[in-house]
Amino acid sequence: MNLYQNILAAVDLVGESDFVLQRAHSMVSDADQLSVIHTLEPAYFYYGMEPAMGTFPDNFERDLMEGAKKQLAEACASYKVPQNQQYLERGHAATQILQLAEDKQVDLIVIGSHGRHGWKLLLGSTANAVLHGAKCDVLAVRIPE
Repeated sequence: MNLYQNILAAVDLVGESDFVLQRAHSMVSDADQLSVIHTLEPAYFYYGMEPAMGTFPDNFERDLMEGAKKQLAEACASYKVPQNQQYLERGHAATQILQLAEDKQVDLIVIGSHGRHGWKLLLGSTANAVLHGAKCDVLAVRIPE
């Protein structure tokens, strides 16, 4: 019996997903459950604009969500993660990861870490926020540069 039966892999879908999913999948046995979460922050987080400014086309957010859903499904396909265990959320990544982990009573969160130092670390990272906010174990997978 594995130490962890309910694992949540948090992926960014930009390049680290495979490293995180490989590690999480290697810890899962037939009796265990692997879920995967990707959080899409609202577009104005990226571009520094408020949504009320009307700078985004009406379907911009919808298209982002549809694209992310497709990418998430593709990333999960190799690891046979069923669709009902794939979660695409909107909002602040660390908050969404921690909430899902608590709701699903996760034993372990697996998340990528870029090993930031100095000012980059002070500015905050999702992995750091998850590590310090989780009520379960967290495995930070080092992502090669």
